[in-house]
Amino acid sequence: MNAQPPELRAEVAEIWPRDGRVRIVGDFHGGTDSDSDPGRWHLVSEVRGTDIRMQHELKVEGSRFEVSVPLEDFVPRGPDPSPVGDDGLKWDLYVVRDDRLDQGADGRLRLGRRLDDIRNKRKIMVFPAQEAEDDGVRMTVRPVYTVHEDLSIDCTPGTSGSPGKESP
Repeated sequence: MNAQPPELRAEVAEIWPRDGRVRIVGDFHGGTDSDSDPGRWHLVSEVRGTDIRMQHELKVEGSRFEVSVPLEDFVPRGPDPSPVGDDGLKWDLYVVRDDRLDQGADGRLRLGRRLDDIRNKRKIMVFPAQEAEDDGVRMTVRPVYTVHEDLSIDCTPGTSGSPGKESP
């Protein structure tokens, strides 16, 4: 009997939204030896429903990975921050190996937390919001879990307050 190896997953272990950054620590689980190749990996963040994306290199040691993203990177840039509606925008987060950056959806692992058996994280795990400003655009930035236990970043039009500080 040939058992299939479990699918490679990028599992969130810790989220630290503070000091003007969102720090994510996680682990790779499953896959084959070639899947977990210690090559360079990236956090790829995409604004849902658009082609806007950015990437940050992950620090990887063994199966553990870590990345820290400045809040300003989640604030839309340019004279017309068009993806921002009344509800703001959603950044979906993926982990991608360097050699798969150009493969689109096929080469990505959705960053999430599924192995802990906690359901409905969106209502249970609520993270503090922080204010960020870039090029005159102020946004409130908050990590959230989706209904599918994936990690996303919600950005909504900001209020007054100090950038990089937690909102009440």
